[in-house]
Amino acid sequence: MSGEQAGRLVDRVIADTGLEPILKAWIILDNHDLPRLSHQLPNEWQQKMAQALQFTLPGSPCVYYGVELGMTGGHDPQQRGPMCWDLVTDDNPQLKWTKKLIDMRNNHRALRIGDFRLLDSEKLLAFMRRTDHVEETVVVVCNPTAKAVTEIIPIRDSKIMNWDWMYDELSDNKTQVFCGLSEVTVPAHSVCVFCPRITEGIEYNAYKRVQ
Repeated sequence: MSGEQAGRLVDRVIADTGLEPILKAWIILDNHDLPRLSHQLPNEWQQKMAQALQFTLPGSPCVYYGVELGMTGGHDPQQRGPMCWDLVTDDNPQLKWTKKLIDMRNNHRALRIGDFRLLDSEKLLAFMRRTDHVEETVVVVCNPTAKAVTEIIPIRDSKIMNWDWMYDELSDNKTQVFCGLSEVTVPAHSVCVFCPRITEGIEYNAYKRVQ
């Protein structure tokens, strides 16, 4: 499925259901009745992409026990295995990744209660989560293809300032907004979560009149 098609499907589900019910609904990738995520999606990039969308699309992420540790398990009863406590270590990469997603969601109010706007794209899944505060705006761009993709994405919010930068919460990537458009380059098999960074204090703040 292309990113564009996936975006249309999500947009129509939200339009048909309504945002408020969607925000209250669980986003589940696996549970006691389904094979574990690592079994359904064997490639690490697929798992990370699914989890990044789980924490950025409207809804309430529901993480099945052990997913945050990389536990494996196929069909019943394999997916119901006991918790692998020996995987709870500071150097577990899956645990670090899950904590990063949780921190990102906790730090951005729009990911918890913000509305959903599909953004136009040819190859990418691109959408915006936003509230009534511009500093809480989040733009998510997902590249499911095997090559890096560069596209010009319309930022459908007049409060996002011209020439300002938006920074990816998951990497060192960034993008600049010009005339309501943003040229983004998203690496293969990855997700970018772009947010404005608004400085405080005596420094110049392009957003001081629109916050």
